[in-house]
Amino acid sequence: MSFKPYAIYVPRLARLKPGHFIRIGDKFYQVQVARFNREAVALAGGVGGLANYALTVATLPAFISLVGEVDVGRVIQHQYLACGTASDITLYWGKDPLWSKWAKLVLNNVLAPLDAPVELDRWSYAKEMFLALDLAAALNQTLYFDKMEYEVAAYEGTPTKYLHVMPSGQAAFVERISR
Repeated sequence: MSFKPYAIYVPRLARLKPGHFIRIGDKFYQVQVARFNREAVALAGGVGGLANYALTVATLPAFISLVGEVDVGRVIQHQYLACGTASDITLYWGKDPLWSKWAKLVLNNVLAPLDAPVELDRWSYAKEMFLALDLAAALNQTLYFDKMEYEVAAYEGTPTKYLHVMPSGQAAFVERISR
């Protein structure tokens, strides 16, 4: 077996730094600590045949790092995902398909290899914002997540520049112009 580094040569997704502001709902939060994580999640065979298998604490306590909870100051940004084997998976964001609303698209190690992961760019700040997947009958897959974990604290002011994280898990930078 040869060594194959798992690297993203030019990350396209921004990584917030301490001091940046995030808007969630009608509240603002300030990033206190930013951590980059690379995590492997092994899904063993024999658990297959399930639809919409949620990667949440309710499914398995080890999945706590995949779901944010702003009430305790944790916001997660899923940036990239790679697959370790040829087993096909279909990803969902909650109950909705992640890639296409009209077609059931699959991922595997050909479409999302370790050295060329696919971009997820989904944010989680509540237990309702999670990744899920369909498990094939003979699934034996390892998922590799690149993600940012932000420790945030409530901010009482109204910043002029911030990242607005929407309930859909998508985000956009906003700059308010004061007059």
